[in-house]
Amino acid sequence: MINAELILLLEEYENTNVTSHMIAYFYRLKQSKKNHLPICAYGTFHFPPTYESLTEDFQMVRRMQELRIPRILWHFVISFDLPVGSEDTFYFCHQLADRMAKLFSTAYPVCYVYHEDTGHPHVHFAVWTASYLPGHPSLGEEGFSGYLSQMQALASNDFNTAIIVIRKEPAPTIF
Repeated sequence: MINAELILLLEEYENTNVTSHMIAYFYRLKQSKKNHLPICAYGTFHFPPTYESLTEDFQMVRRMQELRIPRILWHFVISFDLPVGSEDTFYFCHQLADRMAKLFSTAYPVCYVYHEDTGHPHVHFAVWTASYLPGHPSLGEEGFSGYLSQMQALASNDFNTAIIVIRKEPAPTIF
């Protein structure tokens, strides 16, 4: 069995420009163009999405809904106990991440990206709390917890992977 940690970043993500910052970070847009990473996303209006249209589409979904929670997105990372630099590792992580993203994509915009820069393979996810379905509820804590259970079951049943959820509090602000 493959072991993985799902690190749920508990920051509130209420800042209105979090979308563009998250996409820039995920896809390495502040690096040279040759280092930009491919877009993996569902719930977009433009196809194929560009880095710019991804930001616009996710912000548009938020503006279309009457949200009941201030949180804009959920950010989590799945870190795998697998070798870095292996094509098999990349393929495995991408397949699992894509299936997990599809769980959310039935109602919520989601994007993800594969990184190896910390010495271990991991996938970042951003799931927007506003649904693209008219009148669908915002993705709050309770709804997100249900998705966490689905992701753990999917990983275990279809990918022989045990995922442990770790909730990570935001770093304290130093003034």
